[in-house]
Amino acid sequence: MSSQSHDAAFYDDLAYQAIRDLIEREHAVVWHEVEAKLAEHPQRGAPRGINPNHLTNGRRRLVAEGVIAEDTTETYGNQVVTVLVPGNQHRRRDVIRTAARRKRGLQGRYLGWTQASERHPNLIGDGGERVVHESLKRTVAGYGLINPTRGEVTSLFDADVPGGPLDNAARIALPDGTTDLAVMVLVEVKNIRGWVYPATAELFQLLSKAAALQTAHPQRSLLPVLVTRRAHYLTFVMAKHLGFFVIEFDHGVQPILPHWTVTPEQVRELRDELGYVLMLTDEAMPGVTARFDRTVPKVGAATARRWAQMAPNLLPHFGLLRRESLSGPERDTEMDQLYRDATSIAAPTVSWRRV
Repeated sequence: MSSQSHDAAFYDDLAYQAIRDLIEREHAVVWHEVEAKLAEHPQRGAPRGINPNHLTNGRRRLVAEGVIAEDTTETYGNQVVTVLVPGNQHRRRDVIRTAARRKRGLQGRYLGWTQASERHPNLIGDGGERVVHESLKRTVAGYGLINPTRGEVTSLFDADVPGGPLDNAARIALPDGTTDLAVMVLVEVKNIRGWVYPATAELFQLLSKAAALQTAHPQRSLLPVLVTRRAHYLTFVMAKHLGFFVIEFDHGVQPILPHWTVTPEQVRELRDELGYVLMLTDEAMPGVTARFDRTVPKVGAATARRWAQMAPNLLPHFGLLRRESLSGPERDTEMDQLYRDATSIAAPTVSWRRV
C-alpha cells in the first residue's frame, strides 16, 4: 500500500527494460501476464514490483519504437486476445509463433472463465462473490446479512437498489464513542485481474449505488466496501478521503468457483505459465474475514460519517465514472473535478490525485 520512492520517469524506464527482457525470455506474453510477473514480484530497482501504470507507459514506448509488436487474434472459443511479441523476429519467427499460440490459448481459457456460458456460470465473478459471502458468514463481529442464503441484495429500505443489485449487504452496530452506530455495510466484489486504481470504472459501480442510497436515505449510516484482488495504494488513500473501505483477497489470490468444467491442472498451467495466482475455492478466506471482523469495526463509524458527508455531493461524478466508455482525456477531466469537489468538502490527509 505504500508508494514507490523514486520519480515516475525512473519507474517508466525500469518498466521499459523489464518488459523488453520478459518478452525476450518468453518470446510472447499477454498483458495480464506482464502485470502478474512484473508488478507482483520483486524486480531489480523495485523490490515491491513495478506498478501497472508504469508498465503501461513502458509498453507504449516499446510499441512506438517498434521494439515490440501487438498481435491481436481471435482464439478458439471466440476470445479476442492481444499477444506482445518482439518487433525483430529474424531467425526466430517459428518459436515466437509457437509461444504466441500457447499464450493466446491460455489467456483465452482464462477469459472463458470470466464469462457465463451454457456449460458454466461466470466462474471468476461468482467465485469471488461466494468467497466473500462465506467470509462474512464466518465473522463474529455481529453482521446481520440481508440475504444469508445467496448474498446478492436487490432491494434495501423497501426499494430496489439504484443502479443494480449489490453483491452483499449486512447490518452491524459499530462502536462510536460511548454508543453504537447502526450501519448498513454495502459490499461489491470485483474479482478482476487488473489492479483497482482510483479511476477504475468497476470501483464506481459500488460508489454510484452507495451514493444514490445515501442521497435517498440521508438519515441512514452507510458504509461502502469494495473487495477485490489487488488495489493500488492511492485507492486506499482515496477510500479514506471519500468514506469507503477496500479489502483485498488474501495474498493477491484470485478465487475461481469449483466446477466440473475446470481441472486443477488447467488452473496450474495458468499459474505456472502466466503467473496468475488462481485458487479453486468457494470457502471463506481468513484474511477477508479478519478485515470484516477486526478492521471494519475500528474505523467503520467514522468512515460512514465521512461517506454521508461526501456522497450526496459527489453522486453525479460517480454516475459518469462508472461508465467504461468514459475514457482518455474525458475520464481524466472528470476525475480531476471529482477530486476538486471532494477536497472542497474535506481536505485529504494525502493527495490521491495531482491536479
